[in-house]
Amino acid sequence: MGQDSELRVRVRLDGATQTTADAQRIQQALKRINTEAAAGGQAAGGVARISDEVGGLSAKVASMASIGKNLLIGSGVIGSVAALGAAYKDAALQADKLKNTYAFAFGSAGAGAANLAYIKSTANTLGTSLLSTADAYGKLAAASVGTNLEGTKTRAIFESISKAATVVNLSSEETRGALLAVQQMMSKGTIQAEELRGQLGERLPGAFQIAARAMGVSTAELGKMLEQGKILSDDFLPRFAAELEKTFGASAERAANSFQAQINRMENAWESFKMALAAPAA
Repeated sequence: MGQDSELRVRVRLDGATQTTADAQRIQQALKRINTEAAAGGQAAGGVARISDEVGGLSAKVASMASIGKNLLIGSGVIGSVAALGAAYKDAALQADKLKNTYAFAFGSAGAGAANLAYIKSTANTLGTSLLSTADAYGKLAAASVGTNLEGTKTRAIFESISKAATVVNLSSEETRGALLAVQQMMSKGTIQAEELRGQLGERLPGAFQIAARAMGVSTAELGKMLEQGKILSDDFLPRFAAELEKTFGASAERAANSFQAQINRMENAWESFKMALAAPAA
């Protein structure tokens, strides 16, 4: 074997070893979260330190993954990645699912990738779950295709719901349910009490009152309008988003520093870590 070949193999093996070590460090950081919480009574500062550590490792591996095929050629690296477990297979499948959904919702692979980058940024800014947020936004955007809400209006609706969810500390499932209600409103074209009072109102406190303010009517008047099917989704949802922003927007930044938000950021870094490794091998 020539000197150049030996050097390339050494680089690949060293990269695999470092990748495995980084993955183990992230897993250890995830386990330490329980210790930090128990010792500090939900010590957000401790969680923030771990989150920063995981985020730094994620960025390092993302940089390594960006090298792409040059790093992942050779049985040494492939074996090391495989040794990290089935989690990477799941990450690759999840990444592929999101890529396809976003390519459809936004018209092209390039636009889909740009919106996935936006979602990663938004999830980390608000401290929401990356996978749950990405899945919900993709479905919401897909539902808006061909409607007057497609594009920036849908993004504004999504952001307002996400900020409200952060402020009132909704779980990932509750936030997903709220966005599903909005998705159904888009699909039906009219606002119905089932989605507004039920699915959305049960998850987002004060949703019906906020909706009434958005339409400039009393709650009683809003109820009658719903019964008569007079409220169109294209008209209501942008108004509702603006009122949500007015109600919760200023509090979102403070809420984004909560203990749960820090945990979500740490988990987001871990998911990004796995996807960064899985993507080149997919």
